[in-house]
Amino acid sequence: NLIGYLKITQFLYSVIVYFVPAAIFAYLWQPYPMSYLGLSPAPKGLQVLLALMAMYSVLWAAGFVSDWNQTWNVPETARNMQAQTEKLIRVMLRMPTVKDLLINLLLVAIVPSIAEELFFRGVFQRLMIKRTGKVWLSVFITAIFFSAIHGEMLDFMARVVLGVVLGAIYVLSGNLWLCILAHVLNNGSQVIMMYMF
Repeated sequence: NLIGYLKITQFLYSVIVYFVPAAIFAYLWQPYPMSYLGLSPAPKGLQVLLALMAMYSVLWAAGFVSDWNQTWNVPETARNMQAQTEKLIRVMLRMPTVKDLLINLLLVAIVPSIAEELFFRGVFQRLMIKRTGKVWLSVFITAIFFSAIHGEMLDFMARVVLGVVLGAIYVLSGNLWLCILAHVLNNGSQVIMMYMF
């Protein structure tokens, strides 16, 4: 029962903290919210392929900086918090059946990817670019906030790398669906790996 409540909490957190504010902002302050967020038009097949290849091709870099990040001299409390978080994730991602796999893909890969990309790339990054006038600096700042909000100091740099790639995909394409799909690829592959192994 506790695991079920944790999964419901995860779902509500993604929706309430990220999806709802981004949707309200776009709806209330933009005359064409779908276009503003980059959700219209749908991406073309080649764009999807290139975005997924871009995300997949930097996973080695994320792993490399993650290994380096593990060597950081962080407080013991941060290491303990990370260990507790990893233990909780392992419990949540226990998947004895295909039904559990599909539920976890929805809760860990699809819903957070949509909500976080709407918030960070669709709204936050755009506002940063407008405020600073510097596109790539804004992509980097957004990636830092994206990583920091996850609260894991020992995986901080890996998420910065992934956040920069997601931000670059959005800047270069203007299509948020590509970022969402790339994000789903990253999160979903981890869920599938845990299911398989």
